[in-house]
Amino acid sequence: MSQSALPKLGVISTGALFVTDLIGVILVSIVTAYILYRYFLKRGQIT
Repeated sequence: MSQSALPKLGVISTGALFVTDLIGVILVSIVTAYILYRYFLKRGQIT
């Protein structure tokens, strides 16, 4: 029972880590894009 449950837990934890990493990358890119957008908007260089 425990031998069959361990691989599933490993896959779940790896998937969770991957998802949290993905969310972190997405959040950072959104914040960076927003800051750049505001910066260029303030300088009036948005084309």
